[in-house]
Amino acid sequence: MKLNISGLIVAPCTPMHSDGSVNVNPIAEYAKYLRNVQNLENVFILGTTGEGQNFAVQERKLVAEEWVKTGRSLFKRIIVHIGAGNLTETQELAKHAREIHADAVAIAPPTYFKPDSVQSLGKYIGDVAKVISDVPVLYYHLPEMTGANFPMLEFLDYVADKIPNFAGMKFVTMQLSDFSRCMRKYGDKFEIAYGKEEALLFAAMMGGTSFVGAGFNYMGRLFNEMFDLYKANDVAGAVQKQQDVHEILSKIGHKGNLKALTARISGIELGPPRTPVAPGENAEMIEKSIEESVLVKLR
Repeated sequence: MKLNISGLIVAPCTPMHSDGSVNVNPIAEYAKYLRNVQNLENVFILGTTGEGQNFAVQERKLVAEEWVKTGRSLFKRIIVHIGAGNLTETQELAKHAREIHADAVAIAPPTYFKPDSVQSLGKYIGDVAKVISDVPVLYYHLPEMTGANFPMLEFLDYVADKIPNFAGMKFVTMQLSDFSRCMRKYGDKFEIAYGKEEALLFAAMMGGTSFVGAGFNYMGRLFNEMFDLYKANDVAGAVQKQQDVHEILSKIGHKGNLKALTARISGIELGPPRTPVAPGENAEMIEKSIEESVLVKLR
């Protein structure tokens, strides 16, 4: 099973009220901004950038419902991250994603009782996948957050023939050799979307065709320009854009700043992150620093 996504998949922030409660009201405007201004065709909601595991199950359901309702006419694919702290809640969120007709789900493993092997990780993903057998399932590989740090080629070898609705993964590490080997063996069978923005161009050179990013929220156009240059065989020009990305990311810092900058660039009130994620700093100064150092206009 493969989703056949080509290009960028944005990981949006989740809008919040000033008191820290979830605010679904800006999502419709936010979705239009991502599609029409940043030219993004796919979304990956409630992941790390979307603070999914910072919310209660019911809050996550409300957010997912709004993204699917407002985004169905805008995006080619809407992927809902459902990973939670335990199997029961993850299965509940999986069933909900199927009910609202999400295009796929992604699953990060629990982070307290962690899988201790490729086999235990594969069983966990399989135990979720079996309750939504008609929905494509992606594994969310982000070991710096989850602690599940296994070679993904071994993981794919293990699950490839065991989980009928397994569709691939979001691959978020700098282990490009592992990514390359996964693409070489399974790129035609599974969606392996690369997610380290510092290295998206290099992942493309190793066969990557789909890419997930939080930075697409405010510089989706820059990434699209980078890949357009690469497709036109202007590798030097594409490298320059990737270097611009490195400079921009060096100015952003933590997730709260990303949310604040996205709000400033988009003109949409997204509110604060939820503690313990640090609140945003001065987004105007961050934008000014970026434009002075990189000579790139973000809007």
